Amino acid sequence: MKNHLGRGLESLIPKKSVSQSTNTNKNISGEEQNRHAHHHQSVFLVEIGKIKPNPEQPRKYFDPTELESLSKSIKEHGILQPIVVSKIERERSDGGRDVEYQIIAGERRWRAAQMVGFPHIPAIIHSTTPSERDLLKLALIENLQRHDLNPIEEALAYSRLQEEFNLIQREIAEMAGKSREAVANAVRLLNLPEEIQTALKEGRLSEGHARILVSLDNGVQQINLYKSMLVNPMTVRDLEERVRQIKKFSKTEIDADPRIKNIKNRLEEILGAKVNIQPRSKGGRIAIEYYSDEELKNILDKIVGE
Repeated sequence: MKNHLGRGLESLIPKKSVSQSTNTNKNISGEEQNRHAHHHQSVFLVEIGKIKPNPEQPRKYFDPTELESLSKSIKEHGILQPIVVSKIERERSDGGRDVEYQIIAGERRWRAAQMVGFPHIPAIIHSTTPSERDLLKLALIENLQRHDLNPIEEALAYSRLQEEFNLIQREIAEMAGKSREAVANAVRLLNLPEEIQTALKEGRLSEGHARILVSLDNGVQQINLYKSMLVNPMTVRDLEERVRQIKKFSKTEIDADPRIKNIKNRLEEILGAKVNIQPRSKGGRIAIEYYSDEELKNILDKIVGE
């Protein structure tokens, strides 16, 4: 399963001789047809109205300006790369069969071609209908191999591969062509409050600023600092310094509270490990540091009383 995941969309592209529709392809130039033939892909013209989007598509937001730009390019130059679809056949009550297609890769091109009014679109047809789980997996991988995901879409794709396919970050990083640290840092963005995630998705907040905000463990502080930035814009360097000051002040607050400091000292004595307590407006967070598997086991034994 994991090897198949790593192969990504290559496993869907048949290595056969080219098989073009008998219809004249007005949407693909002769040069493009030659390119498809060169790659030995079976490309067909499929009626746009019979194509449906993948319901498991992780990408939920398609920027209207980018779609408009793509549609203009398609109108001028044609479809430069076929989409990938699965063929779905359904029996009718009269004994006939209805055929439709579900997108595996290329929904942006399909949407843009609809805007232009093309009746057909070039497609590579994957004859075996993937399961819903496979459709999700393939859509996630296809999206991660692109470069136009917003940071939250990317983080959600990593998270779903982790949670729904039990993949570790190193395996996900190999699929996406990223470092494990890049995957881990991306997933951390999902810890930001919804308001900040929305700003990041819509491009109103840079990923660099978001990575600094997420280093704060206090959601209230994150929101307050984000709103402060809306009034007084900050560079990434300015924000780093502001967060450093907030963290320093928060630590001073903890040290100044005898009750919290006493609890911190007691926990460190019981567990034999460094403990950080981060109070919030409601509740808080306790972080226990360890530096080896053996030390983690000792801490766990003390917590569960073994």
